[in-house]
Order: sequence, then structure tokens, then C-alpha cells
Amino acid sequence: MNDSRLRVLSLFPHYADAAGNSHTALSVCGHMRSERLDLCLLQPASDPQARLPFTRDAVPRWLKGLVYRLWSVDAINRSSEKTFLRSLRPGDVAYLWPGVTMPTYHRVKERGHKLVLERINCHTGTAKRILDDAYARLGLPSGHTITDVMVREEREQLELADFVYAPSPMVEASFRENGVPPEKTLAVSYGWDPQRLRSPVRTLPEIDGLTVLFAGLICVRKGAHLLLDAWARSGVKGQLLLAGPMDDEIATRFADLLNRPDVVQLGFVKGIEGVFRSSDVFAFPTLEEGGPLVTYEAMACRVPVLVSPMGAGRVARHEKDGFVIDPYDRDGWVEALRRLAADRELRQHLGKTAQDRAAEFTWDQVGRRRAESLLEALTKN
Repeated sequence: MNDSRLRVLSLFPHYADAAGNSHTALSVCGHMRSERLDLCLLQPASDPQARLPFTRDAVPRWLKGLVYRLWSVDAINRSSEKTFLRSLRPGDVAYLWPGVTMPTYHRVKERGHKLVLERINCHTGTAKRILDDAYARLGLPSGHTITDVMVREEREQLELADFVYAPSPMVEASFRENGVPPEKTLAVSYGWDPQRLRSPVRTLPEIDGLTVLFAGLICVRKGAHLLLDAWARSGVKGQLLLAGPMDDEIATRFADLLNRPDVVQLGFVKGIEGVFRSSDVFAFPTLEEGGPLVTYEAMACRVPVLVSPMGAGRVARHEKDGFVIDPYDRDGWVEALRRLAADRELRQHLGKTAQDRAAEFTWDQVGRRRAESLLEALTKN
């Protein structure tokens, strides 16, 4: 690779709305751009707020309504992949997000492009193993959608890739478990947006006791049932806040715990920063994850964390920013909840350390590190 500006064309094969699943792609790609790296993000279509100087919609905005009425989402995405392939120039790096079909992987490599992949979660082989075990422990049929075909396909994708971004140590470990050579892995992270968390205002009243917050999809995969159990066993005075939509299997199987007076279901929350700032502890015993943005954001709001290794991402450190405990270590979670409830000074110390740590993971810094790691890898390759 010479010293000229590297052109990277990225494909995010989903509708972009800047607030949902495209938030991470927009944040990552927007902050990777630099004097040495020119990055364009192609998406099928977008809402106005997701149209940024570095993005391009495959479907013209004046045709979007008609196309989405007449075509299936799969057809639109496949058409976007064709647009992506037509847009690649000699020497471009192709940077693919999850959801791209196998033929596009093969076309990219047949044309001689370097292929870089984003992996938001663990390898599907590892995720399937973890979730099969989680549902078996509950005596339930597996409630996930990962199939053996999907696992085989991801292994093929990673064989074709030159490099793959791993947003946490646990994602790196999942790659090793599934035979991905270490030299392909780019160890990076996700981050947080100071502008998104700019409000210093609490949105919930103070209570007499500990306020613990869980934020995200309330489901087996994210260990919500384990937190409900640990909270009930801890006997801590206070409240457990659940912010996010809830899966039916949690609502049905754990109705007794959900109906406790000290468990508060907030549902979907707009303006989550106010809830973070109303909380004493952020708890996230997720079983399978990539680099959870909620952990970065909680720490940025000066909230100590109680998380699983999956929930720690690349940011949270055990006994520095809070506690990182195996999600199935029931006694460990109960003890940590009691310790945090009993020691206000400890919470304040951990919260300050967490906030200082999070300051190293704003999207500006994360994007720069991601760009540098890619440029370095391509230079060595």
C-alpha cells in the first residue's frame, strides 16, 4: 500500500434511521474518516437524519416510498449489494457489516479487493453454544434463531476476509474458538457520543435505597432472568429499573419476580441519559454480546457497573470501574449488590473511575484507533 489516501467503501445492508441498529455503523464510519482514509458508507435507504456527508443511499430518496411498497426488504438489500459492487474501484477496500449475502463476499474477493468485516456480536458458533446452554438451564426450547447453516456461512465469510474487527475481548475469544487466525483480528472497541449524553438532568426522583438499572432488550440472551433472581436474593433496599422492551419468555416465566414492588418496568425509554443519571449502579449480566454501548454510556454518566465479562466490552475493569462477574455466579452477584448498596463512598469512587475510563472511548477516539489499526494491518499485509 502506498502513502496515498486509502478509499474504503462500506456496506450496511439495512435501512438507516440514525437511532436504531444503524447508529453504530454511522458512528464508526463517520469517525474513521481522516486525511489518510476516505470512507463512504452505502446503505439501502435512510431517514433524513441518517443522511450524512459520508453516506450514500442505494435507493434514491424520491423512489424510496414506491420501492418499499413494491419490493421486499430482501430484494432491496440485494439490489443495494449490486450497487455496492458497481461502486468499487480498483484498489478500494470493501468493508462489510453483518447481513451481506455470500455472493457479494465472493465477488469482492474475485475482483482482488481487500475485505474487512465488522462483527457486532460474537461468532455465531459461540453464540449458539452459549444460548443453547442458557435455554437448557431453564428447561426451555432454544429461543434463538441461529442455525448450523448460519454458523457454517459465517465461517466461510471469515475465511474469505482479510481482517475482521472485534469490539471486545470476548468477541476475539469467539473467533479463536471458531478457528479464525489471530492475525486477521483487529482488536478495537465501540464508544459513546458526548452530545447524546449532554443533559445532566436526572429524570427519576431519588429514593431511600439503591437504584439499579438494566437497559436493553429484557431477554434470556442478556441475562435479565439472572439479574431478577440475584436482585430478589440480595434483599437490598431500593429498586431495580428495567429499561427496554421485554421478551414474552421473560414476562411469562418470571412474572413473580417482575411483579415485585421493587422491580420497575420502564419500557422503551427516550432520553436514556436521564435514567443513567438517576441510577446508582448499572447492572448487565448479558450472556452473549459484542461491545454493548449501554456499558460505555453508563460509565460516561459516572455510574459504576456490575456486568458479566460479555457486558464489560473493552471498557469496564473489575474492581476499578465496578465489578465484572460471571453471570452464573449467583453468590457473586448477590454479594456485589449488597456491597454496593452498603457503601456509598465505594459507589462514588467506582463511578468517578468509570467516568474517567469512559473518557478514553468517545467515538472520536475510537474512530481514530480503528482507522489506525486498519492502515497498520494493510501496510504489514
